[in-house]
Amino acid sequence: MTESTASQTTAPEEKFNSTCAVEDLGATRKKLSITIPEEQIAKTIGTAYKTLQREAAIPGFRRGRTPRRLLEKRFGSAIGDQVKQELVKESIESAVAEHELKLVGEPELDVAKLDVPEAGPFTFSVTVEVEPEFPLPDLANIEIKKPIFQPTDERLDLAMQHLRRGMGNWAKTSNPAGPEDMIQANVKVLAEDGSVIHNYDEVTLAVNSAAVGGLRFENLQQHLTGAQTDKLIELKTTGPADHADEALRGKNVTVQVTPLAVSHFEAPELNDKLATDSGFDSLEDMRQSMREALTKRLTSETQSAMRSQVMRYLLERCELSVPENLSARQQNLVLRRRVSQLFSQGISPDDVSKHVEELRASSLKEATNELKTYFILKKIGEQFHVKITADDVFGVASEIAFQEGQRPEKFMQQLKKSGGFEQFVTRVFDDKVLDTLIGNAKVTEVDEATWRAEVSATAAAPAQNATAASPDAT
Repeated sequence: MTESTASQTTAPEEKFNSTCAVEDLGATRKKLSITIPEEQIAKTIGTAYKTLQREAAIPGFRRGRTPRRLLEKRFGSAIGDQVKQELVKESIESAVAEHELKLVGEPELDVAKLDVPEAGPFTFSVTVEVEPEFPLPDLANIEIKKPIFQPTDERLDLAMQHLRRGMGNWAKTSNPAGPEDMIQANVKVLAEDGSVIHNYDEVTLAVNSAAVGGLRFENLQQHLTGAQTDKLIELKTTGPADHADEALRGKNVTVQVTPLAVSHFEAPELNDKLATDSGFDSLEDMRQSMREALTKRLTSETQSAMRSQVMRYLLERCELSVPENLSARQQNLVLRRRVSQLFSQGISPDDVSKHVEELRASSLKEATNELKTYFILKKIGEQFHVKITADDVFGVASEIAFQEGQRPEKFMQQLKKSGGFEQFVTRVFDDKVLDTLIGNAKVTEVDEATWRAEVSATAAAPAQNATAASPDAT
């Protein structure tokens, strides 16, 4: 435990006086025991009443002339709360500055339960979470591989086909539904006695869907392929015992799908007309532009692969604890993100709920790694004096926007509107820190085949180790 007098400039030639004892409660938690002398309390109260006296409009008195006794009678309770808030805020800020603490999140304190004494010092304790302290490994001799990805004709053809599909649209067809088509249909879920449990009108289904009517079916694509308008499709199943819908739990049901229309995706032909309509001189000019974009994307993938290696090196060698409360909040964010991704992939709430504990455990691991990454790169950024500018942020935004066919300004607006701008700025900073380390690393170039083989071997190793360690392994 350490103790010192904390002070902070709150106004010219005035200092806030308090004493603070700091006690370690763990790697990232500290208890601050703060004492504010009676003189400081009186000064803060006096300043509050002077401000009120200057601003309050009291009938019968000119501004600045209202007796303090009257102000105390009328506004005493409000001033008391204001003074308490200010004393707590200023004393904590002074303690943090004096002891050079790097706080994470808000202090754990219920100010409403504190009472400022009429006489004598004001004492209270507050628990805070701080950034972890840890040593950094050797940053000058990191060995990494630089995979070289070639913009081959095969890759270019795939990119051109992707571009072509991006210019297509869905159109109704009289042909039977194919594996990649869409069906608009009325869907009924019937009980064994034929009564209707659920009725869904004009539902849009992908032929390659896994579920219909709130129920999953194996090989559903086979049943929907070949569907034609007004030709009834019947599917029988038993609702899962733990289905979210009580009406379907353990019940034998029939799902009737009545197609109303079949839609097929039509993409334009790759030719000079398509190229000129898209603003290019010719199809060859379009291919050349796509090759340049492909080369740029592959260069970005190479850089990303090197960043991942550097980050893995850092995570393996940096031992640090993450703040408990911050970790819990981050875990919840990761869990919500994963659940949202599963829903967007068509996974039913029932299937997600079955694996919620697995998701929670993996989310904790991911959240811990995200926080460790943040603290490690922040510390390295400070050591190397890494700064990012508005141009850095806009430059990265422009690259991503180009790949997605958007204007950079629109991409930035969407980020801000969705609340993801701060996270994006952090990503730009992280990448700049990692690129700084790459500039000092020992880099060995490898061809793509060698790189893919090494990545596969690395991914397989943990699974093999887990199997070997399992008591049930045979």
